[in-house]
Amino acid sequence: SVLVGGVVTYTLDVLHASGSPALGDLPVVDGAARRGILLSDPIPEFITAGTSYVPGSLAVDYAGAERVYSTDDGLTCRSFSALGGEPAAASVTHVGVLF
Repeated sequence: SVLVGGVVTYTLDVLHASGSPALGDLPVVDGAARRGILLSDPIPEFITAGTSYVPGSLAVDYAGAERVYSTDDGLTCRSFSALGGEPAAASVTHVGVLF
């Protein structure tokens, strides 16, 4: 147990199988800056080849993690939970998870 004001140390094991780096940031999710670690990836060749997000393909098995997506090339993110479902696949430019 930890006393109030004490230090909690923990380990987060994450497999980030991507060529994009994981960056510490204050991402904007649903219009508000959020603290956390955002792991996100662009949809490869979104504009040039017409590649699109596959609905239901982004999964996370970690309590408190939030699935997010972007339709503006990663500038801002929306929460899947705020949407209440899946976004229109052709509009998604990035997908990610906020820890």
